[in-house]
Amino acid sequence: MVQYVRIAADLSPLQNLSFDVSSLRDNEGSEEVLGGDLLPRRLSAVYGGAEIDLLPLCRLADSEAGAGAGSASHSTVLSAGVYVYFRVDISESAEKRPNIRATCLLMACGMHARRLYGDVFVGRYGRDGVSNLLGNLDITADEIQEGCVSPDMRGDILSQLGGKMRGSSPQELSPWLANAAMHNYLDSIAISKLASVMMGNGLKGAAYMEGEKHGESSKNNIVAESDETSDVKGYKDSKALRNMTLCIHCRGPSETLCHSCEGVYFCDHPRECRTYGWSHDCLCSTWRIYCERRGTLNIFPFDWHLPLQTRECQTSDLIYKAFLREKLKVLGVEGGSWWETEVDGWAAGLSGSARTVDASKRRTYLQGFLLDPSLIPPEEHITDVDCLKLGIERDAMNLPKLISWEQYYALRNIPLRSPVALLCTFPLSFFHAIRCHGQVPVTVARMLRRRLRIHAVGVEKEMNFLDLFAELGYLLPKELEVELTFIVREDMLPPKAADRDGGFDIKLELTSNLTLLVKSGTYGGDLDPHFDVGSGSPDLIVGLNAGLFAYSSWKSVISFLHSNKNVVGVFTDYNEWSGTNCASLGGGKSRQSLSINPFRQPVALPVYCMNIPQMSNSFMYVFNEQHLDDYN
Repeated sequence: MVQYVRIAADLSPLQNLSFDVSSLRDNEGSEEVLGGDLLPRRLSAVYGGAEIDLLPLCRLADSEAGAGAGSASHSTVLSAGVYVYFRVDISESAEKRPNIRATCLLMACGMHARRLYGDVFVGRYGRDGVSNLLGNLDITADEIQEGCVSPDMRGDILSQLGGKMRGSSPQELSPWLANAAMHNYLDSIAISKLASVMMGNGLKGAAYMEGEKHGESSKNNIVAESDETSDVKGYKDSKALRNMTLCIHCRGPSETLCHSCEGVYFCDHPRECRTYGWSHDCLCSTWRIYCERRGTLNIFPFDWHLPLQTRECQTSDLIYKAFLREKLKVLGVEGGSWWETEVDGWAAGLSGSARTVDASKRRTYLQGFLLDPSLIPPEEHITDVDCLKLGIERDAMNLPKLISWEQYYALRNIPLRSPVALLCTFPLSFFHAIRCHGQVPVTVARMLRRRLRIHAVGVEKEMNFLDLFAELGYLLPKELEVELTFIVREDMLPPKAADRDGGFDIKLELTSNLTLLVKSGTYGGDLDPHFDVGSGSPDLIVGLNAGLFAYSSWKSVISFLHSNKNVVGVFTDYNEWSGTNCASLGGGKSRQSLSINPFRQPVALPVYCMNIPQMSNSFMYVFNEQHLDDYN
């Protein structure tokens, strides 16, 4: 007898079922993959001959690849796959009941666009540990329950949602489930490369996914797919809807929040967007937790930011623009400033502000911030005396243990009324990435007596304030020499840089210990990270506001990190939903690493169809995290 699981559409408890494999085998006993999976035949018989289809939650894989979905307690089935089985004809029958838990399980495995209806079944297929033949293997409800509760399978989320959960660490999840989103994403990379080669386009043909326009910004964040997305004539993708909140389903104007989570907008009755957008039920309780964290995310040591945290800021960017223009008076100044690219985004270097960016122009802090000198940090290194006065300790890397804006302001002798945190979030997020996740890379660089090599990917508006990254050098110990290389896709260059022949390259000695390089090209595409970027292979890769899940242009970066486990990757994201999905592409440990960035930008940003908290550099997570203890 082989066990499988029933996920009922009516929300009754997950049910362990079993069937006799031997009674369903053909006389010759097929050993092929398709012939050997007898669960479809079993289910077809139960439903009167109905056609059964399947989707892989985690594919059948060669055990040496480590991508299989075997039981944690049976190493003999490590190459097994886990699949969902469902009726093909369900969409035409009266039994078309949304299966919320099965759809939630798909999302937990990285499949956000698919919807399942009716009763759904989960089975395992792989090699038997005794005969080594392909066939159906046991799986029980305990292995999938977390994924049926929330697509965000971090321990703190699951514990708040209740239910019978095994624990809070990724090791306590079923290993295949913890890493399913990662493996499915890596599969998509392999498939897109194969398709590209078959079409004769080379690997560059896989640079953009369907629907992603050449030159479109990669700095976005994942939005829940609608179930049957409608085209609302005159509304969808219309500039007229800017600064208006939109229904998550039809993308038409709506000001009505979900009554349960207040994290998403739907149209009012008599429109049936909430009914057709039923997949939100997979997310609703999780997004309620996200929204409840708004108060925590809005805590900062100053009060000038309070007008930038209002509900109006969550639905429009006009208040932030007015703050910069009327209160700080830093916009529209002759010669420009570092603030210009805060107002209308980057738009692949083609926005109004990006068109004015001249990355070769140097600015002092006074010229860049355009604030009273008493409100900006000094252009000098911090000292041991500075740290001792404030009781700020140094860690094993000799970096100051900065954990808040309040400590940073005090260390740099900046009054709390200063708004520099709005821009300093960028160099401070780099600093936080090094301090929290760079112990091994820093140690290796010092042992080899060379510079710490950091590759910054997905660079966009940072091109407008290159000199601001001197702040990173001033915070790091003088003896720690760093080579920071910004990689900018050529379609993201501002016009004044893109017009140059032969690419765009800059070398700046920002401080005595920090060299900043700018290199145009596609990381992992026309640029080989080992040979074409800076002085050599990276120790650390950093991407701010990355949105890894949103665009396939990140695939080469993720693929590189998976192929080079000695390289640490650190990324930030705008909101928690985007963060947890993007972090899952690094596996269960990466998902679990997601944390609030203390140096997030203190201004609420709009997400027009969602109302979950959103700020620049709000959350941080890590791929390939390393600890010195691992090498002892």
